[in-house]
Amino acid sequence: MENKSIKEIEKRNELLGEIEWKLIEDFIQTRKNHGLSQQKMADQCNAIRETIARIENRTMKPSITTMIDILEPLGLTLKIEKIDK
Repeated sequence: MENKSIKEIEKRNELLGEIEWKLIEDFIQTRKNHGLSQQKMADQCNAIRETIARIENRTMKPSITTMIDILEPLGLTLKIEKIDK
């Protein structure tokens, strides 16, 4: 396994943080675009409101399964995209 410099690790962590931030921003915008409060989204997705709030407040890092479970009742899913470097 190749040793990575601290600078490379920091750059990767920064990129991951940006991707995570964008994902949560898209999640919030999706809820708003559907005209849903956190409670109504939770009700439609069989989740609890606190889960939605914790995701949006970035106090919880949801699993892929959790995100899909929340998005699927809205007719949405996650998507893999190429990262522009």
